[in-house]
Amino acid sequence: MVNDKYYKPGGPIYILTPGESEVSAMYTEDTHFVSLASETNGLMVAIEHRFFGNSNPMPDLSGASLKYLTLENTLEDFARFIRTVKTNSSSLFQKAVPANSKIVFVGGSYGGALAAWMRAMYPDLVTAAWASSAPVFTYIDFYHLDQALGRHLTARGC
Repeated sequence: MVNDKYYKPGGPIYILTPGESEVSAMYTEDTHFVSLASETNGLMVAIEHRFFGNSNPMPDLSGASLKYLTLENTLEDFARFIRTVKTNSSSLFQKAVPANSKIVFVGGSYGGALAAWMRAMYPDLVTAAWASSAPVFTYIDFYHLDQALGRHLTARGC
């Protein structure tokens, strides 16, 4: 989802992921990041996390498919999107976006952790991160994501 209402060339691109939630227009139209975009001539983009919502890179939600639900793959999905923004933005946006646009990855809770990890892992792509209430410490057993995935699978009848 894209909101380019406030965008002017030279403004930053705010990339938000709802983490373990399905993406909706709310994320590009009704969050405090939209106010930030309006004040900075920014462009808002909401990207769905793999395996949540309708973003399934595999044909099903079987155990064989879910082995691709890793942090590394998730971060690389976002990095690939940013690379496309920087090399072929006309395939993504209606307005022209310069290749040197600053990328600010934003999110809250798990989405905030993803924002912080994107900045740490891809400093060449992500200029800044806004990680609100982000659980960024290492967990041996990050069961919170398992619980969220369980709710998602149950809602899908799995």
